[in-house]
Amino acid sequence: MAIRFGICKDFDMMDFVAKAGFDYIEPAFRTLVNLSDEEFENIKAKSNELNLKCEAFNLFAPHSTPSLRFEDIAPNIDEFKGLVYKGMARAKELGAEILVIGCGWLRKVPEEMDREHALEETAKTFRVVADIAAEYGITIVAEPLNTTETNFINTIKDGSDFIEYCKHPSIQGLVDFYHTYRNHESLEEIRENMGKVVHTHFARPNEDRCYPLEEDIPMLKEWSKILKDAGYDARLSSECRTREGANEQEEIIRTLKMIRECFA
Repeated sequence: MAIRFGICKDFDMMDFVAKAGFDYIEPAFRTLVNLSDEEFENIKAKSNELNLKCEAFNLFAPHSTPSLRFEDIAPNIDEFKGLVYKGMARAKELGAEILVIGCGWLRKVPEEMDREHALEETAKTFRVVADIAAEYGITIVAEPLNTTETNFINTIKDGSDFIEYCKHPSIQGLVDFYHTYRNHESLEEIRENMGKVVHTHFARPNEDRCYPLEEDIPMLKEWSKILKDAGYDARLSSECRTREGANEQEEIIRTLKMIRECFA
């Protein structure tokens, strides 16, 4: 099976994403949870009309979530579970198979907190979410984020270790090539830790996190080789910013053409 190409955009971009030729769209889970029943039904109808599934979701945490540590969620655990159940049921109706949990600001470990304690508490929350996700056939993925965004689960090796710690079949890995660039992770480090990766994100290898340029093609091809060597054949989502003064739709169309050529 060939890699499927998607883009991290919310529901208001569905028409354009379908017209541009993406295989799927990756919206925000917390947006999905906050939709009224009428709004959700309209989006479901639009998804069916466009034949565009929401095969993955990101931006997991509902706005009321205080952190991703279970001790902070526990006082309102019924409300938290209720929101997760609501979101998972809706996500499944829209074709979801993957839920990305990044939320670096919510998993950041305070200086005074023991990191082993933070690890244990965060893993508890992931397992709670994974138990619910499993009921809907959805896999959650722990997203490593670069050190400017959080201080917990940064490298792809960190992500692999965290998944091993959680020991839950519905918790798997993600590699975001932009974050590996910001962390100065070598191609070999990425290659060595692809075993648990079931979903991928990318932006150009540059601090601006924009859509790629021609000069980025050599690195895109290096990333492509890593995926091919690992036998990866799932999804690759563009998660890029539009550079100042550029036309977003033109940037997106150009990027899809580029990645189809580089990752074919």
